[in-house]
Amino acid sequence: MGKTGELIAVKNLRKSFGQLEVLKGISLTIKPSEIVCVVGPSGAGKTTLLQIIGTLSRPDSGSVVIDGVDVNRLNDNELSTFRNNKIGFVFQFHNLLAEFTAFENVCLPGYIGGRDRAEVESRATELIDLLGLTSRRDHKPAELSGHCTRAREFARRAARRRAFWQPRFAQPRRNPPPAGRPSQSFRPNRRHRHSRRKSCLDGRPPHHYARWSNHLIYNYIIEVMSSDALGELLKQLHDRYNTPEFIDADPISIPHRFFVPGTEVQPRLFDIEIAGFLAATIAWGNRKAIVKNAARMIEMMGGEPYNFVMQATDNELNSVTRFVHRTFNGEDFRSFLLSLRHVYTKYPSMGAFFETEYASHGDLKQVLADFRREFFVPEHAPRCEKHLASVERGAAAKRTNMFLRWMVRRDDRGVDFGLWQGIPPAALYLPLDVHSAATARSMGLLTRRQNDWRAVEEVTAALRRFDPADPAKYDFALFGAGVAGVTGLYVK
Repeated sequence: MGKTGELIAVKNLRKSFGQLEVLKGISLTIKPSEIVCVVGPSGAGKTTLLQIIGTLSRPDSGSVVIDGVDVNRLNDNELSTFRNNKIGFVFQFHNLLAEFTAFENVCLPGYIGGRDRAEVESRATELIDLLGLTSRRDHKPAELSGHCTRAREFARRAARRRAFWQPRFAQPRRNPPPAGRPSQSFRPNRRHRHSRRKSCLDGRPPHHYARWSNHLIYNYIIEVMSSDALGELLKQLHDRYNTPEFIDADPISIPHRFFVPGTEVQPRLFDIEIAGFLAATIAWGNRKAIVKNAARMIEMMGGEPYNFVMQATDNELNSVTRFVHRTFNGEDFRSFLLSLRHVYTKYPSMGAFFETEYASHGDLKQVLADFRREFFVPEHAPRCEKHLASVERGAAAKRTNMFLRWMVRRDDRGVDFGLWQGIPPAALYLPLDVHSAATARSMGLLTRRQNDWRAVEEVTAALRRFDPADPAKYDFALFGAGVAGVTGLYVK
């Protein structure tokens, strides 16, 4: 290890291929136990950087010091020995030797390194057990699943107690494997006595791996980001995605059908409220399907949501029971329409309810709890209650908070409506779902693991540091970060 406690120290690294300069003065340090993700589009230089740090390629200039050794000063034979002892590589493809069992594949690096056979086999057994693959010990690669082969490759690279290893994945995974599958064990186990001394340098990781990272290397930005730098990144992402071009592919396009830009008093305010509330209610799953099915809801109400809610006959209400969106079915739709009728009969508008309650409580959490109680006063199918989240039970209430963002936020960008002026945007909470939560964690904005109301409060408080008057505007930024692949940030 270096004198300053760094396991890897890269300074002013440059690499060109002909006239194309790929690495432009890269510098970074990695300490023991850190996980670092290299993220960026094709051609950004991720593989080149990893190959140089992994001693598979040499830079044009600059230095790479690993565990106190300047690897650029080693000759080819010395580098080969160094790699065998200090570095492990886990490639996208497993590279296991087909004629050997999984156990034998894990043992191979130790055998090649000339270590004691009993020690090698004991270490291999330990790693196989750690990864939960004991039952596959004697299987050959052709008999293993993709997850198992990658886990075996990981075990083989870890068998030498190396200083660090490099997993390599070509594309982020959209969905992590189920709990208990071997690739879950790729995360360094803090309880394991050897893993605490390792570091991991990864190129373009899967999302379930990136959320454990300590640093982001995004394109050429490799330094640990300061709070100011993160604020600037959030601002840029917000500016990019809080635009009218965002509307058509988003559920907010449904209430926008009734919105008249530039008009202070909206002639179809109630239609906007109802269309927005129903579109937000079914806003989970595929965005195209959400928009399509929300549009179908409006069509089933004859294109006049408020008139249908207030005047529909029993036969007309029964006609909507054909509707289905995932677990929100026609009976749920019918119950929600009757609950909306109750709200609009008792209060001047839905906005009037929220604004009045906010004036009384000063906290939208309590308003959300009161609204849910009022909403379900009419007789309804009990199963439909799950479609309006209960903050009193700790739910994140992503869809309701998203609806509030639409109705409350005011700016000149033409996306959110800003119709409920009795509620300040500063009072809004971030609409938090599994995707925005993962992005927030990778940006250092959220530490809580559960996606619940406490997580909503934590991430909203973090975002208020950047804009106390309008923290929910960063909903656009977190969405944009997911689209752009910006994950793995560490904020000092």
